[in-house]
Amino acid sequence: MLIIRIVIAIFLGWAAARLIMQSWLSFVAAVVALIGVIRRKQIAVNLGGFALHMATLIVVSVLLWGIDYVSVEWFKLGYATIEIVAFWGILGITVVSNIPNFILHAREGWKMAMDSEYLEKKTRETRRK
Repeated sequence: MLIIRIVIAIFLGWAAARLIMQSWLSFVAAVVALIGVIRRKQIAVNLGGFALHMATLIVVSVLLWGIDYVSVEWFKLGYATIEIVAFWGILGITVVSNIPNFILHAREGWKMAMDSEYLEKKTRETRRK
């Protein structure tokens, strides 16, 4: 299962890298990913990890750049469609995979807020006595 996920991630990242290959955003994304890994901030790691798929796999897309020029037109059309679907697939996978994290953080924040209200209430009761 892990190998399948790695292969899918590599393919989707490579396809997304092809879509933004000539964009400076890919380099910014790589820097964000490195900063996120170094500082171990979860949001930066998530966003950076998504962006790093697109940025680091540009090397693979450069090596395979010739496929658009040697293939026939119908193959090019299907290939571009796969790339676009893969790009939105990466975006969707990233958002969906982060939903549990967002729910967990929201739940922790709510619990902390409730705990602080409880502590304030107990403090007031203690002061009255």
